[in-house]
Amino acid sequence: MKRSLALLLAAVLAVSMLSACGSQKAPDGEVAEKPAATQAEGTAAAATEEKNEEDVWKVYEPQIDVSVVGSYNVPEDGVVPKDTTLENQAWVQIAKDQLGINLKYDWAVPASQGAEKLDVTIAAGKIPDVLMVDESQFELLKESDMLGDLSEAYQYLLEPIRTMLEEDPTLLKQCTNEKGELVAIPYILNSYQQSQLIYIREDWLEKLNLEVPQSMDELIAVAEKFVTEDPDGNGKDDTIGIALYKELYAGFGGAKGIMNGFGAYPNMWTRNEDGKLACGDVSPEMREALLALQNMYKAGVLDPEYVALDSNKMTEAVVDGRAGIVLGEWWVPAWPLNLSIDNNPNARWKAINLVSSEGGVAKTGLNHAFVGAYNVIRKDMEHPEALPKLLNLYYDTLASTESEHKQFIDPELLKPENRFVYNWFPVRMENCYATFEQFDLVNKALEEGTNANLTDKAHLKIYDQCKNLEENFNGTDWGMYYSRIAKDGGIGLSDKVHQEKLYVMNEFYGSFTESMRMYQGVLDTMRDEVYHRIITGAPIEEFDKFVEEWYNMGGQDITDEVNAWYEAQK
Repeated sequence: MKRSLALLLAAVLAVSMLSACGSQKAPDGEVAEKPAATQAEGTAAAATEEKNEEDVWKVYEPQIDVSVVGSYNVPEDGVVPKDTTLENQAWVQIAKDQLGINLKYDWAVPASQGAEKLDVTIAAGKIPDVLMVDESQFELLKESDMLGDLSEAYQYLLEPIRTMLEEDPTLLKQCTNEKGELVAIPYILNSYQQSQLIYIREDWLEKLNLEVPQSMDELIAVAEKFVTEDPDGNGKDDTIGIALYKELYAGFGGAKGIMNGFGAYPNMWTRNEDGKLACGDVSPEMREALLALQNMYKAGVLDPEYVALDSNKMTEAVVDGRAGIVLGEWWVPAWPLNLSIDNNPNARWKAINLVSSEGGVAKTGLNHAFVGAYNVIRKDMEHPEALPKLLNLYYDTLASTESEHKQFIDPELLKPENRFVYNWFPVRMENCYATFEQFDLVNKALEEGTNANLTDKAHLKIYDQCKNLEENFNGTDWGMYYSRIAKDGGIGLSDKVHQEKLYVMNEFYGSFTESMRMYQGVLDTMRDEVYHRIITGAPIEEFDKFVEEWYNMGGQDITDEVNAWYEAQK
């Protein structure tokens, strides 16, 4: 295992040598610089030295400061003190005690502002020591040579993390730069955790004598009833059929699940009738989906102000009981549906798989290697190994069977009432199989009627929450149960997606192509503007014009490069 990164970097090295064959001669007779391929050799060799446990968990003496940034959602657990911030949360003390690392926040903002704030930080050219970024931000930082080399620091990762990352050889390959340096440690999730689901107010269905929708037409009809027949009984015309906001492809509150219902897959490449890869953004099915969304908008099913809404404003409609339907991933019951139940104990939410315009269940769009984010460091950071040490701490603290270090943490610091918010950490690394393992183990315990075979504290806690619901229905316990344990809940239906193959995979999983780096940002901006205009009433013919412009403005070049990559994989 310890040589696997070296072998991977060697593979990158071989590619670099081939691509550099025609460009080794320096201009004007100057001596050529050492080629990138050779520069990578030392990195690959250095990466073979595996660190022992003492190195991995060694506390910095004296302590070091590590600058970070953060964005946050409301804690899932309602007992977290209201004045808890990223700066005073328990993780800050845990990192100091266990690693000798002082986390220093350059800024902290609500999740709805996080992406934009980080874009501004990157554009200013001054990033913190350690940060977590999305794919486009990672590509920009890599191209701008702003990232530090993690090739040697990689060996500070716990062995279970390295094993997980190295199962898919394409993952770490995507995280190297042209010099063959590892410049990111990917935060990966189980592909099926991306599954889009539909969450419906079941108590509203019952009040209006409506059936659970089995098709797109039935879903739209239910949404219309939710708008026109006062399901909350307050005598006001204030309910929303389907909650939506301006980020159409968001994991919560987006429209991609509706698009999937028409066979349209935004931000994905799928095989067409000719066996070539085609971009879902410009597919005929997307035209159909946008026309349907326009009809929903005209019928008042969607919030008329959705284009101006951020995630916080959209979430308010769900939490305060105005929205009857919202789409999202498995975790949505744990936040924010739990808060809607806290506000109204009579509220009941039901999850269903996506519905198709042709009737029946629709297939959700998934990515092969689901990289949730990229953990990176700034170039020339003095302690690059601080990043994997922080990732180890997060992973191990939340681990189940393979925990090595959690027993050394003061258990009082791991209690929500003492400001512990499990997902308020500046970087992220988890066992991508853990949630599904927990689903199986806790369900088995519930079926047996005993927790005697559960050994992990997290499993025992959620078992107790499930049992507590039998006598004390509340949002916090229900959110954990319905997101993670219920067979008709978040993970349960995501597992159904897996078992029954209710998905379409994104067939492109390579790095950004050259034309993507040049054109993708502009094309995406144009796409979003056109989509919003059509949904809010512009003629559907604007989509046809957009498709033509998309190909002419770089989309054809991207398509050619994606298909060249695709052929090379065969």
